[in-house]
Amino acid sequence: MKLPGILLAVCWSSALLAASDALPQIAPAGEDEGEKIYVELASLRFQKRNNRHGDDYRVCQMLLRCVFPGSGMLGMERADQDLTVTGSDGTELEITRTELSGFSVKDRPLVGVEVMLEVVLPASDTPRWFELKGNFIFPISEKLEILDFGIVELKESGSTVSMTDPVSVREGMGILDVVDVSKLGKVLMKVTRNKEDKVPHLDKVPGTNWRFMVYSNSIFHPRGFLFHDLDGKRITPRPTFQHMDHGGIGRSYLFDSSVKFVNVEVLYQGTVRWMTIPADLRVGIGGVMPDFPPAPADVAEAGRIAR
Repeated sequence: MKLPGILLAVCWSSALLAASDALPQIAPAGEDEGEKIYVELASLRFQKRNNRHGDDYRVCQMLLRCVFPGSGMLGMERADQDLTVTGSDGTELEITRTELSGFSVKDRPLVGVEVMLEVVLPASDTPRWFELKGNFIFPISEKLEILDFGIVELKESGSTVSMTDPVSVREGMGILDVVDVSKLGKVLMKVTRNKEDKVPHLDKVPGTNWRFMVYSNSIFHPRGFLFHDLDGKRITPRPTFQHMDHGGIGRSYLFDSSVKFVNVEVLYQGTVRWMTIPADLRVGIGGVMPDFPPAPADVAEAGRIAR
């Protein structure tokens, strides 16, 4: 069972398989990086659970790393995986949980996605290996886009600005008459003075700490803020805190006290393309499956970015 153009690397122990914090090199010397896709098993975990009736059952959590050529980042769209998992006895196992998270591959034009699959194990024997078939399906956002909230006053009583949610526009195309803005979702930004959080090392730094919170009922997810003054000149206040509360995501920044009005732009993930990677591999306990070559010796650093 070999897949042209896809290299697979697996290793494990009886209770927990743990790969190193590094990723395999994607383009060994003399090979075309553009044709290489790697799927690597990072870990296997076996756990006991209880159902709502108090009965015990067992699960296996498989953590796989997929690395493929391209640019961009894992998008926020929900992505149901087209996968089946079969045990060594031929029994198809129920997938009860799937999670995706993105990670970066340093200094490479590559996209990395971690896939966590949880399957329910048979009540009798633990399978000697697991076979995965089907397709990994990933939403990949190519770039960050900007939602301009316009001029906002920094005042003690706070400011609230509402904008049409660009993600709801994207999702509504072909479903809604997007001219009817009232049918589309909103992104709400609240700007308040942050008096509660103290920054010890900035106690003697002049300025005012302002909190920018963004709220949305869709998958709109702010990745950062850009600020300009009334003349269009870029302002770079000092970031102080990150915030998450009641569905809101934001940051606080220390502004010069002379700044009373600021143009606020929010960076967010743009339109996604759907990436499909065929899956046809076995993972198990006892050693590397003989059908597949080992991962290349050289590795590139990878830092996880949680979805």
